Parts: sequence; structure tokens; C-alpha cells
Amino acid sequence: MDFRFSEREEMLRKSVREFAENEIPPKMEAMEKTGDFPAELLKPMADLGIMGVITPPEYGGVGLGYVARTIALEELGRVCGAMPMALQVHHMGCAVINDFGTEEQKKKYLVPLAKGETMGVVAVTDPTGGSDVVGMKTSAELRGDKYILNGRKCFITNSHNSDFWVVIARTAEGAKGLSAFIVEKDFPGIMNDEAKFGLAKFFFMRGKDMGFDMTNKKDMQRFMLYYNANIIADRLSKSDEAVSQTVNEGISSKSHYTKKRKKRG
Repeated sequence: MDFRFSEREEMLRKSVREFAENEIPPKMEAMEKTGDFPAELLKPMADLGIMGVITPPEYGGVGLGYVARTIALEELGRVCGAMPMALQVHHMGCAVINDFGTEEQKKKYLVPLAKGETMGVVAVTDPTGGSDVVGMKTSAELRGDKYILNGRKCFITNSHNSDFWVVIARTAEGAKGLSAFIVEKDFPGIMNDEAKFGLAKFFFMRGKDMGFDMTNKKDMQRFMLYYNANIIADRLSKSDEAVSQTVNEGISSKSHYTKKRKKRG
């Protein structure tokens, strides 16, 4: 079995590394002070193919897959750990719509995500639940042909930099009683609080019509397996980024020391 990266993957690594080393450091001081993601870098990252790396070409992406995605996140993480964290969530939002959305939804939402016009969001966490999806309290009630969402979401990565969110809400009891909705930020009844450290919280006001069901019950069960797998992959990727950054700093400092060290006169 050949474990070598393809030519396109190596080209991606080189271009992302060059971008990360040149474009991210000038933004880091402001990021540390404000906690804001540098949204002005979204378009350049889209031009490199980072934003749409797993999105099919017919929806504006480059469709290089998850190995290429991991390469891109690793190279960004060498310079700044906050960048791949935001991009991981962005890609999760892209994948959910691509895997479970209708053709109309894919054309409407995946294209701006791949172009860097907005960021992907998957809003799961309730104030009382953390990543405990089964314990979710945010609910969605079907009235006629509309769903009424009621509840709160918090610590939602990228939500303040996005025009729409994939929101998980309870539509029935139990582990299988969850559904996914695409909610646009200007839908009536949404209150979005100020973001801190790249995270934001928002809540839905009872009695407002919004959203539409993105999946049927069968697909939602598959989505939960998909979500749990992605959460595990997300944690592993963060470890990979930390190791990448540590090794990079270690090699850099050791190289500098070795070149200056004098031995035996």
C-alpha cells in the first residue's frame, strides 16, 4: 500500500504553509486582543481551496477529500491553533449539508461556503448540555408547514461570522428524536449575543415561524452517528495540531541552537 501523498496534496501543503506563514502572523495580535476570527482571510483561503476542500466541484469546492483537509488544517495549526479550530467546524457544516441536504439546499448554501463568503456552523450545544446531544432541550414543533424553534444555543463556533447555521433541535423524545434545521440569521425571532473568543450564543423566541426540516428520521439517525464520529475526529485533529505546532517550534529552536553552538573551540 502506498501511503505517499498525491501531487495535488503536496501542492496544497506547500501553498497552505506559505499562506499560513505569511498571512496569519500579522493578524495574531489583534486576534489575541479581540478574540475575533480574521474574516478578511476567508476569501484568500477560498482561493487556495481550503474553504471548499471537501465540497464537490459542482457546488463550488475543489473536492480533494479528507486527507487534503487534514493537511490544510495541520499547516494552519503550525502557525496558529485558532485557525484550524474554526475551519474544522466550517468543514463540518459543509459536510452536513452536502451529505444530508436537498439539491436545492446544496446549491444555495454550499457555494457561498466554498467561496469564503460565510462560514459553516453546526449549532449543537445547549447551555445545560455541553456536547451531550441526547440531553438537548432546544425544541422544534411542527405547525402546519412551518417549524417553531424554541431554546438557546451557546459556545457556537463561527456563528457570528456566518449567514446561516445548521441547528440541531429536539422534535421527539429519546436519542432518535432530534432533527437538523438550516436557520438563516435574519429569520424572525433570533437573538444573537456578542461573540467572545470566536464563540457566540443565540436563542429563539417562542411563537416565531422559521426554518425547515433538513432530514427525515432515518437520515437523522445516520447524522447522529456522523456527528459523534466527527466529534472524535475533531478532538484527534486538535491533538494533531498541537503536536504539529510543538514539533515545529522544537525543530526551529533546536536548529537555531545547533547552528550557533560551538564545540571544542
